[in-house]
Amino acid sequence: MTIIFRGKYLFSLIQAGFIFSVCLFLPNISIADVFKVIVIPSSDSIIYTRTIDNIKETTSNNNVSVNIIPLSDIDNKSISIPDDTDLLVPVGQLALDKTIERYAAYPILATLVSRLGFNEILKKNKATRKDTNVGAIFLDQPLERYLAFTRLALPKNKKFGFLMSKEYRELLTEFGSITRKYSYHIEIYNKGDNLIQSLNRVMENADVIVALPDTTVFNRRNTHNILLSTYRKFIPLIGFSGSYIKAGALTGIHSTPDLIGKQTGELIESLSSKGFIGKLPVLHAKYFQITVNNKVARSLGLTPLNDDTLRHQMLNTEVNRDD
Repeated sequence: MTIIFRGKYLFSLIQAGFIFSVCLFLPNISIADVFKVIVIPSSDSIIYTRTIDNIKETTSNNNVSVNIIPLSDIDNKSISIPDDTDLLVPVGQLALDKTIERYAAYPILATLVSRLGFNEILKKNKATRKDTNVGAIFLDQPLERYLAFTRLALPKNKKFGFLMSKEYRELLTEFGSITRKYSYHIEIYNKGDNLIQSLNRVMENADVIVALPDTTVFNRRNTHNILLSTYRKFIPLIGFSGSYIKAGALTGIHSTPDLIGKQTGELIESLSSKGFIGKLPVLHAKYFQITVNNKVARSLGLTPLNDDTLRHQMLNTEVNRDD
């Protein structure tokens, strides 16, 4: 059978074929718009490299262009951001600070940042950023996840203890509603207070300490004294990072640079597919891993914990809560 095209129909087909062939052979022209992302790491440290590798891997099969600009180039003003950039992704708090300071006109998605650090940088750059569209993916777990994990890991330890700064407590606007179903004691630590005295008051009124990522309290300078004090009282401490657990916390639930990179890549993919319009989201860590320190468990006379079992139980808990 022969099909004959005449007049304007034949002309339209020739036009379409010409346009399609041009798109195929000219690399700078595509049928779909490319979502252009510039990633700015705080340094060349492996934690930022791992985050970026997972961002690129997660977006590799999609119509997303990911380019990396070292922070040093921004500091030296040796490079300019193209006007058609869709999204800037600073990785880490230093990169976020510099990016907001200099490129407030672009949408900014911060990643691998703490909730407290993000809030402090927004306050610092309030005058500069004005109406900047700034979103974030935090390293912090949702508070509800921290507490659900503590109950799961230590079901016999019924009263939770919290030691936090005034600034961090004010940041946790959800604290009251989430802790309503738990028994707990909280102490507010102010700069100038005696840290160990404040911690002792918590330990007198609680049988497990839930350490949250409040760097005013739980920082490298204080780690040794806090862990030593809890050991002496035989009170377990739940950590918020792999390094804190390795240093002597009993166990903890936390995210890694790889997991944060994966979540960031997924969000970029979603933004690109939806034709990104509107306010960027501010999200806690979606993915997590669990680490246990059974040397500490033995020292405290506790039954050893299994990280795989705890992770499986946590995943089931979260699925059931979402249903």
